[in-house]
Amino acid sequence: MMTEFALWILIAVSSQGTFAPTKLDEFKDQRACLDLKREYEALNTTGTKYRCAPATVIKR
Repeated sequence: MMTEFALWILIAVSSQGTFAPTKLDEFKDQRACLDLKREYEALNTTGTKYRCAPATVIKR
């Protein structure tokens, strides 16, 4: 059985617990998600952490 991720989401996570995890955007592939994650991290001045996570899993 093969696991495939059909949808990825970019999530902002507070490093100080000041806000709940927040969905920022959706992507069809992990690479696009990681590219935007790197852009957010480069501009980050607040200590916010960013994560790419699978939102939809397809098992074949």
